[in-house]
Amino acid sequence: MMRRRRRWVELRTKAFINLPIPHKSMARAIGIDHIAIYLSNIVEAKKFFMDGLGLTADSDYGDEFFMKCGNQILALFQGENKTQTINHLALKVDNFEGIKKRLEKLGYNIYKNDMVDGPDGIRIQLIS
Repeated sequence: MMRRRRRWVELRTKAFINLPIPHKSMARAIGIDHIAIYLSNIVEAKKFFMDGLGLTADSDYGDEFFMKCGNQILALFQGENKTQTINHLALKVDNFEGIKKRLEKLGYNIYKNDMVDGPDGIRIQLIS
């Protein structure tokens, strides 16, 4: 048993020996600045994200609209892009029941306990 364990440690050590070790001075990504999604109706999308989810406007460039979501930015781009897709967007919420009621009032349904199909069917997961 001891021999097998020693061999496993030896193999594992060799497997990781060539991996770069991140240093504080190494340039690296430190967070997500924003997520941009294409939507066919930016007006309907603004209603969903601002009235339904409580995001706040950051900047508006006509066919590009940026909203604050905590410390991150969500960007809505007017138009359809069939080559770039997103499976779902997970948003942390501070009051799940409050968000659920507002979205249902706007005509959206919550399914699988925490999912909602937003504008253009983009799946939004609500994390409390």
